[in-house]
Amino acid sequence: DIFEIFARGFSVQDLYGDETAPEYAFDASLEEVHHLILNYGWGEVYPGQLRQGPGSAIADAMDVARGGYFDRVPSQYPDDAWFTYEDWTCEYECMVTEYTYWAHTSLLGGQTDRFDEIGDEWRPNTPELMRLVDGYATSVLEDSQLKLPTLLPDGDYRGMGILSVAVLETTAVPPTTAVPPTTTDPVTVAREPVNYEIYSNDPKIEIINFSNTRTTSDLRNWSNFASSKMVERKASILVIAYDIGEFLGGEIPGKSFQKHEVLLSQAEIDQLMARIEQWMLDDPHMGSQDQQGHRTSELNDYRFWLENGADVSTQRGLGEETRLIMMALAGRPTWDDQRFLVHELYHAFQHDIQGPCTETPESLTNTEAKDSFWESSIIMPEGGADYFTFYTADEIYTDADRKNHERIGYRSPTNAMFHEAGELIRSPESNGSTDILGPGLATRAAVMMLLLVQKGWVSHDSIMDGSFFHNCARAEWTDSNPNYVYGKENWFKFYDETPEEYRFPDSVLNN
Repeated sequence: DIFEIFARGFSVQDLYGDETAPEYAFDASLEEVHHLILNYGWGEVYPGQLRQGPGSAIADAMDVARGGYFDRVPSQYPDDAWFTYEDWTCEYECMVTEYTYWAHTSLLGGQTDRFDEIGDEWRPNTPELMRLVDGYATSVLEDSQLKLPTLLPDGDYRGMGILSVAVLETTAVPPTTAVPPTTTDPVTVAREPVNYEIYSNDPKIEIINFSNTRTTSDLRNWSNFASSKMVERKASILVIAYDIGEFLGGEIPGKSFQKHEVLLSQAEIDQLMARIEQWMLDDPHMGSQDQQGHRTSELNDYRFWLENGADVSTQRGLGEETRLIMMALAGRPTWDDQRFLVHELYHAFQHDIQGPCTETPESLTNTEAKDSFWESSIIMPEGGADYFTFYTADEIYTDADRKNHERIGYRSPTNAMFHEAGELIRSPESNGSTDILGPGLATRAAVMMLLLVQKGWVSHDSIMDGSFFHNCARAEWTDSNPNYVYGKENWFKFYDETPEEYRFPDSVLNN
């Protein structure tokens, strides 16, 4: 009975006394009753998802939120943790209980306007922040199969002649630093995709999602996180995602894309095209009268791609501050789609890949110099985008995510970059070629950027915050720059120091 349940872990003080329905403070009974029902109700009924111990889905989500697995409270939490409970008497199972309470009640709106009070322990205190920051826990707690409550008590209880007092509201202060979102693909929970919408913290990114394989919330989370890295954001960006089917063989005549089965209906294609056109008309640059021909040309291309199942992966620079990204999703793993989007977004963030910086300087009069300028205008932006993508993926994904995405041998973004570049060099298409413009140009160029960073010629931070591509700074990197030439000629000279551990040798770094 209820008294036996209390005897198994809850005291009278947990639910009665000064903490229950206080006149000028938060009602602690909300927390204690939640603990009670979770430990002896939901956790027992749904052990795989909500058991308060290692191995359950909610415990795995907590490990992500704390920045790692800790049996007991660590001496210091990682900087990117958003659940930082510090009661040293609270062991692992207790921590899971506290975490589930914060996550569940935040999703239901119970912690809104309490950041001043709870921010030192719990950061995503609103439904929007939960969906942005803690996608893993959100996917577990919003799983309709669990039949968890979707409403909290409203503070207005009538029964047995008792009327509660309203809880006073406090002013919330939002977090000042971006927290990496986690993938919404839990390792231990089989579930349907959670189709929830969240509010963008970058209003200049609009997403039109006609895909059934990738949720809008995932695309939004990845976009927001990538955008949060930029020191200055200018361009308005439209991201378009749609599904394609099986490869049908060969390239589309006259186009650089391959033909796949078309999964969109003609009505869906017409609807998608209408939305793209309206976005263009609403844009200050593309909507102007003198851009009518440009609009028509672009729209004709997009319709052709859609109606022919093109495997499009492109960023279109429609203007200095107007960019469009089109993503044809072909059933790739989440890991690959995330990298796909972040890479193209970085191009959209790059200030100087559209406009005056892309025009060949009049001072370049010979063909060789012009070819070098053209070459660097591909290598540096592609290398920067892939470099950014490797390091951003490292922040977004946990070890459990990487295992789930079959990246079990993953060690670091640097190691992954080297490993993929080595695979490209050894691929049949490459046949051992170390030409920077060879197959997998972006990853080859990313390794070259890494070499320039490790030599001290380029700043890691300038790539990660996008400033390397401001004010035509990267235009200095042509064959007239000896450091650029060194990077092109030595980017592939890395080796395995130990099994699966790559590095540039001292002879390359110190030359």
